[in-house]
Amino acid sequence: MNLQEEKKYQMREELFESLELTEENKKIAQNYLDITQEEKRELLNQVEKQNFTTLGNIQKQKSVEYINYLEKRNQKEELERYTRLIFAIGGSTCEKALPYWGYSLDTYDVLNEAQATSALVERIVSTSRIFDSYILKDLRKTARKDPEIIREAMEYCYNPQSNTRILLRAYYLNFKNPDCEESTFSHDLLKDTLKDINVKEDLKNQVAAMENTFTESLSTLFQGKLSEEEEAELKAYVNAGDITKDVPVLIHQLSGRKIHLEYLLCFLSGTAFLVIEHTKKAEALLKLLSFIDSDAIHRTCVQMANPYWFDKHEELLQKVLGITPKDYI
Repeated sequence: MNLQEEKKYQMREELFESLELTEENKKIAQNYLDITQEEKRELLNQVEKQNFTTLGNIQKQKSVEYINYLEKRNQKEELERYTRLIFAIGGSTCEKALPYWGYSLDTYDVLNEAQATSALVERIVSTSRIFDSYILKDLRKTARKDPEIIREAMEYCYNPQSNTRILLRAYYLNFKNPDCEESTFSHDLLKDTLKDINVKEDLKNQVAAMENTFTESLSTLFQGKLSEEEEAELKAYVNAGDITKDVPVLIHQLSGRKIHLEYLLCFLSGTAFLVIEHTKKAEALLKLLSFIDSDAIHRTCVQMANPYWFDKHEELLQKVLGITPKDYI
């Protein structure tokens, strides 16, 4: 090993410590990133999954320095290997360790489309405090082209606390017919990971998971300030899925207290609107939350949905939110 190789080896060792890689992942990383050896992509299947969302800015800086080092020396192959390695370990959370900017799939052009989509959505939910149609354009385009890419992207979400999987799930369902008759997945990864589940059964599971998100997020929406009885009352209304029923009086009281999280209000409302064809509980959630801020909810729905899909469901949205066109024109 010459002096330059020794320097790079030490740089990588410091990088791996900073990223808190497991001992097994460190060994695989040094082996895989050694460009004096032929690339062994099979090594990526042996890594231990890690969640990079816990990394701080100082830890991330080591990754920035390493990438800058490679870019300045035009060491493209090693940079590409590093990107693939970090994704193999962190899945969508690789976004925390890769200092790439923007909200475009092109940012992650080394990865396949499903992998890049998962990293993109991780970036969207972790850095954007608003849901803007421009930020979401690549996600919507991919979902429209092939919903199974979005479904595959969900398999790369290694952070159980992230909204990444929820947003991906909402767009997957948005472009999936509720009366889907498909029996098998066409993508290899899905065929392997979901081999005992057919498309229709998986669709039901995804809808159920979305409905669970609606109710289990209510406590967080109001910053944990609901009593058990209050939370149960709101959950019961959403679970009933009947917008002809009056909303609980409690929601009017909560609206006046201004204790909700604006970001989560918009996130829940926007994702509920996207899956409104699949579950009546989405309608109930939207009606419930409309008493908090119907204007913000309407704006979010406009931004998150494809224009043609929004137009198709605008009348229903107006009915659920209790608004008319003159209220927002």
